[in-house]
Amino acid sequence: MADVSKQLKHAIFSLKNNNTSLAIQICDLVLTTAPMQPDAWHIKALAAKTKGDLGLAEFCFKQSLHASPQQAAVLSNYANLLVSKGQFNEASNYFDKSTRLAKHNIDAWLNWAILLSRIELYKSAIEKLNHALTIAPEDQRLFVVLGNAYRHTDELDHALAAYNQALKVSPNDIQALHNKGITLRLLHQAKSAIQCYLKLLDMNQKYPELFFNLGCAHYDLNDNQQASLYLKQAIEIKPDYIEAHEALNKLYWESHNMECFLQSYTECLSNFPLSIPLRYSYVAMLIMAQRNQEAKIALELAINEIGPVHTFLHALSVLKNKDNDKDHEVLELLKRAADQQPANTRYQIDIANWHIHSLSYNTAIEHLDRALGTAPLNQEIWAFKGICWRLLDDEKASWLNDYSNFIQAELLEAPDGYDNLEHFMSVLRQELDNMHRSKHQPLDQSVKGGTQTMGHLLSEPRKVIKDFRAVLEKRITTFLRSLPKDPKHPFLNRNTQQFRFPGSWSVKLQEGGFHTNHVHPDGWLSCCTYIEVPRDIKPDDPQKAGWLKFGESALNLEDNESIGREICPQEGLCVLFPSYFWHGTNHFESAQHRMTISCDVSPC
Repeated sequence: MADVSKQLKHAIFSLKNNNTSLAIQICDLVLTTAPMQPDAWHIKALAAKTKGDLGLAEFCFKQSLHASPQQAAVLSNYANLLVSKGQFNEASNYFDKSTRLAKHNIDAWLNWAILLSRIELYKSAIEKLNHALTIAPEDQRLFVVLGNAYRHTDELDHALAAYNQALKVSPNDIQALHNKGITLRLLHQAKSAIQCYLKLLDMNQKYPELFFNLGCAHYDLNDNQQASLYLKQAIEIKPDYIEAHEALNKLYWESHNMECFLQSYTECLSNFPLSIPLRYSYVAMLIMAQRNQEAKIALELAINEIGPVHTFLHALSVLKNKDNDKDHEVLELLKRAADQQPANTRYQIDIANWHIHSLSYNTAIEHLDRALGTAPLNQEIWAFKGICWRLLDDEKASWLNDYSNFIQAELLEAPDGYDNLEHFMSVLRQELDNMHRSKHQPLDQSVKGGTQTMGHLLSEPRKVIKDFRAVLEKRITTFLRSLPKDPKHPFLNRNTQQFRFPGSWSVKLQEGGFHTNHVHPDGWLSCCTYIEVPRDIKPDDPQKAGWLKFGESALNLEDNESIGREICPQEGLCVLFPSYFWHGTNHFESAQHRMTISCDVSPC
């Protein structure tokens, strides 16, 4: 027994010094004489995992637990392995077993919470973390992960408090400072966010995400010059930092700086011509800017120089589809892309769209069901399934798109402190006018002939925005309580009657402006509230100029399109509807603007 103990200590020492092969050899030696020695199997499992041999690691973990099932540390480490293999539900079960056996195993509680956050079970993660903090109230790691979870549930004040607690324990915690900055920016406190980032710079931190967030914070302050400098620094450190390229070029687009627009891509591609993400993002920007011929040339060059990568093939199909929706070359490109990435939701949806145009609705549904298997909450999939069911005269179409019961259009209440709804809308309109600072319509949104506010509008600390959020939350709560129950319905089965706002913004349409028909793929419930409505938009207008319409898709199906419901906007009108409902607006001609506040709502 003494020899086994000595050998195991030697194996642990070897593992800690990254000599995994020796650690495995020692464990094997122990197991030849003691085949049910659980510690030897455990150490061998950890060594195999470190080497990247996940299959051997899993086998060894199972052998250790077979020899001795009640090992909290082994259960926790096996759960970590299952996470790395993407087996999240099974991993969660093993974390549960581990923490039941060893309630003071903080690493297990922490890793379990990280996993729960990864699969978007933020409320459960928060519950585990708060419990862990009763055991280890000074562990700043717990506060950082707690802050991240609160941030994702839109509880930004709680998130900020958690980061502050982490910094109270460890004032120079890099993750706490960085995430505090992100949260302050979401709370529209860009100046305070910048102070967090500058402190990180003082600590000699120079990672690309830091410069990216500094650039975004300066953009919030309308300091485009400083924003562009920091975004360029992020790109200088990481030339294929796609988010930084996109943010920088959207900044140039919105400020009408066409001289610099896309320059970061061309400069980096000259030094990194084989970067697939850079090439693809550059092409995507060209397409969004409607420079389709340039995009096609860039794509064909990329395919010739790098090869028929699935992202390139898909982008080329998008361009060719603009010329001829039913061209079989489009379908061939999509199939080749999907062959490389069968689980890619976008590719399956676009193949389905091609079949919808070709009147092959059942085939389209097959591809949509494949996409649904990968992304069951993607609202776009349900939007296209609704089209197929309608065109097949399937009764599920009206079950899915129940325009009568799933759309609520009612005037908001006036909050306390305002004479009436008209007074409230007037104050709100003045505040929003100051926030619409962009000179150019968004590059990547459905807005045409208008502008859109940036950031999370409902997180604004301004009083009138808070008042608006309060009455909106009351309206949504009432609506959710009024809905029927149906466990098989993709909208109704997610109604927990608890919700958060993952995104919110205001749109200001100019004369001739409109929203193209679209859905909100990442939403669940969507909302549009009319803040300013031109006098020319009238309920008795036979042309229904400026009206909100539901049901007409973005596929341009001509005679096969159908409008399920139309609503005439009026100031203070709040419209709630499932995020998969196709919706858009008709053109309108007026010297006045049309202003709205829109948001997505997610269950929690």
